[in-house]
Amino acid sequence: MEKSKIKVLVIDDDSSIREFLLLLLTEQGYDVLTAESAEEGLGSLKNDSPDFIFTDVVMPGKSGLGMLKELDEANSKVPIIIMTGTGSMQMAIEAAKFEAFEYIEKPFDVEDIISIAKRASMVNDHSQDTNTVEFGLSGSTGSGEIIGKSIAIQKVFKQIGKILRNPLLPPVLLLGEFGVGKNLIARVIHNSGSNKDGPFIKLNCSAMKEELLESELFGINSNENNRLIEKKIGKIELASGGSLLINEISEMPLQLQAKLLEVMNEGRYSRLNSSKELKMKVRFIATANEDLFNKIEARTFKEDLFYRLSTHTIIVPPLRERGVDIPLLANSFLKEEALKVRKSVDNISQAYLKRLKGYSFPGNVSELKNLIEQSVLNARSDTLLLDDLPSFFYRTGGERSRSSEEKQLDRKLAAILFTDLEGFSRLMGNNEEQALILLDKHNQIVSKYVMKNNGQIIKYIGDAVMASFASAVHATQCAIEIQRELLKRNTAQASSHKVMIRIGIHVGDVVIKGGDVFGDGVNIASRIEPLSDPGGICISQDVYNQVRNQINIKTESIGLKKLKNIKSPLVIYKIKI
Repeated sequence: MEKSKIKVLVIDDDSSIREFLLLLLTEQGYDVLTAESAEEGLGSLKNDSPDFIFTDVVMPGKSGLGMLKELDEANSKVPIIIMTGTGSMQMAIEAAKFEAFEYIEKPFDVEDIISIAKRASMVNDHSQDTNTVEFGLSGSTGSGEIIGKSIAIQKVFKQIGKILRNPLLPPVLLLGEFGVGKNLIARVIHNSGSNKDGPFIKLNCSAMKEELLESELFGINSNENNRLIEKKIGKIELASGGSLLINEISEMPLQLQAKLLEVMNEGRYSRLNSSKELKMKVRFIATANEDLFNKIEARTFKEDLFYRLSTHTIIVPPLRERGVDIPLLANSFLKEEALKVRKSVDNISQAYLKRLKGYSFPGNVSELKNLIEQSVLNARSDTLLLDDLPSFFYRTGGERSRSSEEKQLDRKLAAILFTDLEGFSRLMGNNEEQALILLDKHNQIVSKYVMKNNGQIIKYIGDAVMASFASAVHATQCAIEIQRELLKRNTAQASSHKVMIRIGIHVGDVVIKGGDVFGDGVNIASRIEPLSDPGGICISQDVYNQVRNQINIKTESIGLKKLKNIKSPLVIYKIKI
């Protein structure tokens, strides 16, 4: 007996699309049915029982997504491929939420249509072996959205859609390197969820002492016997009905991790200094680096909290795994920056894009964004050219192939950050043990933020840390984050435990050989640093030029300074945090 043909239903109000798919799929051996509206398609679905469906999104009457939602509510297992001429992240998430099989953008690629049809035709043969169907994305663009067409980012869209199917607001854990966009994904999850009308509150665990973090999280009741203790509304309470984003949860102290886990399990909590229980209705979204698993092994992160948070885990891919997304992201950042600085730059040359594609982007999407922003400032025409790339890009990774001689003698034009621990020498003479404790804290704080901002520790020199960055923006942001953390820490510390740091930043030529560092960049940095007050940051004119439109900083010129061994005077700027 001859096997019956697989039936395909094509729904689109555009007759040319229907005819194109009719001819193509018939040629591939399918029995093709067509309909020009969702209503007509639903009738055909009932009477003709197609094996899978291609449907447009925007049509008169019921939309393709509306039909998808209706079929999902009816528990229909027919694979549906969504077609659209206006791809967007939000539409992709909506399609995933209602279990679309695939999502493709017009104009179509013939090979893609054939491949999708083959996969869709196999679904019913395996329906008893799987409870879900795969969902793909051909593209996503748009302001305020996660942008990308890569397979890696498609998986993220699919995971977001499945998370949003759950009405109970389960917690979400976002893992990934610095700069991949975890905060943006958290915002998308909130804005697309059933609690989107509620508040979206953030809490950063990395910059607070344990007692401060606990009161920030749970709040605190005023104490009549101690007027210094004032009432404070905690982040959980502020986020009621919405979402609470806990950044860098791996930095949360163990004792507080245990308390958070209990609150998540019980659905109730109390402010500090209060026995009154408050009900909790919040979606917890936590972020961490992928080394969270190492922290569990090292017993610095509670394994049971990990399992509670990881009901839905999204591992956000680094940019090096999203090569096809680089042009899309670059174009989006270009438009954004050109509008911000009011420059008529709206194109990117092929040579420029080729150079971007050949770079690994250790700083991920954040680094690409900063690179485009600086290139727009450098641009002298309506198109980004190779010459518009910042000079540091060529010396710190933009050129990937290097000779063995260059690897032994590495010359870089880099932003040099130089820190000095105020009062260290004096304390060494009075209390060496206490001085070394302060030095250890200094090194830990600086190293943490250098790594976070894609920098590299070059050398520890006595009581100073020297680091290099491919971008002056990253170096300055790192300095600001260091000083902000110190300001918070020092307010709660006794004078003997305060850490005060001077920081100087300059863009200079640096040579690294056998662990030793030479070059004017180092000399300039060390001479800028004494101009800063303890707890302050000094940057030179060239650094100021690079960061002024990219980081919201206030600067105060402290005049021309003629530095030793430097041919021309430099204008030194002191940053006010």
